[in-house]
Amino acid sequence: MKNKKAYILFSILIALFCISLVSKIFPNDTYSAIKIGTYILHNGIDFVEHFNFNELSYHNARWLFNVIIAFIYNKFDFFGIYIFVIINSITLGLIMFNTLFKRNKNIILSFLITLISMEFVGNYIVARAQTISYILLFLEVVFIEKMLRENKAKYILILLPISVFIANIHTSIWPMTLILFLPYLGEYIVSKLFHSKVLYSETNNIKLLSISFLIILLSGLLTPLGLLPYTYMFKTLSGISSEFIIELQHANIFRDFILLLLILLYGFLFILRKKIKISDIFLISGLFIMSLMAIRNIPFLIILGAISLSRLIYDTITEFKIDINIITDKICKNKLVMCLITLFVIIISSIFCYMHIYNKEYIDISQYPVKASDYILDNINLDELRLYNGFNNGSYLEFRGIKVLLDSRSEVYCKEFNDTSILEDWFHVTYGLEDYKPVFDKYNFTHILLYKSEPLNIKVASDKDYKKIYEDEYFVLYEKVE
Repeated sequence: MKNKKAYILFSILIALFCISLVSKIFPNDTYSAIKIGTYILHNGIDFVEHFNFNELSYHNARWLFNVIIAFIYNKFDFFGIYIFVIINSITLGLIMFNTLFKRNKNIILSFLITLISMEFVGNYIVARAQTISYILLFLEVVFIEKMLRENKAKYILILLPISVFIANIHTSIWPMTLILFLPYLGEYIVSKLFHSKVLYSETNNIKLLSISFLIILLSGLLTPLGLLPYTYMFKTLSGISSEFIIELQHANIFRDFILLLLILLYGFLFILRKKIKISDIFLISGLFIMSLMAIRNIPFLIILGAISLSRLIYDTITEFKIDINIITDKICKNKLVMCLITLFVIIISSIFCYMHIYNKEYIDISQYPVKASDYILDNINLDELRLYNGFNNGSYLEFRGIKVLLDSRSEVYCKEFNDTSILEDWFHVTYGLEDYKPVFDKYNFTHILLYKSEPLNIKVASDKDYKKIYEDEYFVLYEKVE
């Protein structure tokens, strides 16, 4: 391999940078994942919500991820989960780097695109199913293109398990496995209908592509969840969740800097290119539309778009008669430049590590009621407890063995999935859209757990029907007066 030493060095630097992106603090649904996964390990999968005091059904859309997280936690505690996320981060970074390097044969370009891409998706690399899904969807694009380029059906044997794994580990984004076929199907159709000197196609075997698509389409049935993989994403986006969950809200190209930057970059490259791969246009355009529909789709644009971006940049540079490979060789042989690159990545990685690790605990006590849970477990009969709690802290309460009104699994508590208004009621009360008293009476709460800083706390504090029985720096617990 040419520039073998540079390849080894860059791989190490990417791994180090990917480690530095991982926060030690876990997101809220990690805790419910541990609880649910532990239940499944001991009792198997059922369709009942066991950690809510209301009688609800539950189609566990991330059952396999929950099992994995619970297994790791039960063996290695929170530290094991932290290492697991780091491994996923490194895996994504190295797979991206190696894929881009194999495609354009330019190690510097591949290194830079990988670092920049990982930096922009760093906040999404957490103990959630999406971290695994990014890796699998990236690999899907790689093997779709490999299958079409080599015209070999054997790659279906790789695409199929990728799809099945996503359907069981992260059902909500499984439709992406189908969507990623569309740019290549579109490429074939456009190439047959129009002849252009600007656009070109590498998709020739429509039969192989169609068979692959149909197999992946049917693979959504290979779960214990029935038809949920086919409906989950659309139900989530159409429900009330998108009104307050940031990642489900519409993106804004002027507010979300990365979107604006990518639009300008891709637009610039498309204008400069004399020949453009049709599937690149469809893939990038489709991912942009999805990103505008929901913020959580932006990482798909960054990660999956890296393949097209690398191809576009490399082809554009070479089209202008610039021998990028000679420049790359000179950089790789220049010890001073390589030392400066190494020093820069180490410094940046050290800063990020400090920000994400130093003086941090796995559980953020300002967000999750750690001490309040201790009090509840020591002083309140859980069999009689009917607790009003917040959307963001319900998962931690469940983790501690306390049944809740709701948690961050919004699909459990809305009309689209369960024909219940729990999520809607909580939303209206929390944001002051309706009086809290009728809602409190509706669910017959015995206790109210609130953040001290939320507006509802002011109202309940002056309500004679409730008395304060516990308070700490961040939370306050009220009990209904008999």
